Amino acid sequence: MQDPESGKVRQVTTQMDALHLESQIKHETETLVEYELGFSRVVEIIIKSKKPLIGHNMFLDIMYLYQQFIADLPDTLDEFIHNFSYYFPAIYDTKAMAECLAFFTRTDLNSMSNKCFTDKKFKNYLEFEYDLGHGFNKYMSKTALHEAGYDSYITGVVFASLAKQLEIQTFIEYQKIRGRTGGIGCTVLPEHQGAGEG
Repeated sequence: MQDPESGKVRQVTTQMDALHLESQIKHETETLVEYELGFSRVVEIIIKSKKPLIGHNMFLDIMYLYQQFIADLPDTLDEFIHNFSYYFPAIYDTKAMAECLAFFTRTDLNSMSNKCFTDKKFKNYLEFEYDLGHGFNKYMSKTALHEAGYDSYITGVVFASLAKQLEIQTFIEYQKIRGRTGGIGCTVLPEHQGAGEG
């Protein structure tokens, strides 16, 4: 407010101005705290939800996640596995799964995703529907390897394809067993036939 005698601007602080300033400082402080917490909020939500972690060749990633957002890395691998499993009880690594299941000759993410999109064994059993966010249409026509969003997308495709192949494989094995047993779903070994009789 301008002082009529001196012509200088003088600051008038009223109770309303003080409350407004206090409110503004509180908001800025909360915003700064939220900013500083950043990705740790996401990690906290994932831990609380007990949702599975799905990744590709992710051992170093989970060590980094643990070190940055949970605690210092323990001294032994066994301790790390025990501690990490407490926070994330379900972990699926598509590279490890692929190596164990032998569905792929190459287990790099690009080769695996290409096979899932082109090999009839994979593409005939799954159809993917997804909603791409604004500015991500490039994922439809070309690869964007090592871009977090794209790598997440193709890791999801590979995981779903592996899960579907396991389901199909299990069903085929079940049908084979069922066929050998006349439809009852189990096989009685010769040495156990007649057991429990008499």
